[in-house]
Amino acid sequence: MDISTLKALQESILHWKENLARAKAEKWDDVHIHAEDCALCKMFSTHTEDTCVGCPVADKAGEASCNNTPYYDVRHSLVAIRETERAMKQRLIPPTPKALQARKTIAFAYIKDEVAFLESLLPKKEN
Repeated sequence: MDISTLKALQESILHWKENLARAKAEKWDDVHIHAEDCALCKMFSTHTEDTCVGCPVADKAGEASCNNTPYYDVRHSLVAIRETERAMKQRLIPPTPKALQARKTIAFAYIKDEVAFLESLLPKKEN
């Protein structure tokens, strides 16, 4: 892994650790998971057929766009949280704090999985 890719990976790990801290603090609206938030996406995403070529995430997952990684689990769980909160606020559903907390617990676990996945991409240190 070249230095610029390593730096982008480290920045991505830091970003996801920040997301984890925000989730732990119940600041779900401050959890940012889009390509423009990711140093690796900024470096490797070309928005073409060959997107993500050279990205260590795509190399490990075997697919582009963070498929086969915890990313989409995080994304779907955040959507579930936001939709549940919106529905409760608009009184479309009765207050369901236990269900909402369960969704948050799941999302938190998925964010931890994403951090672990990204950390697994770091080069192994030699003794």
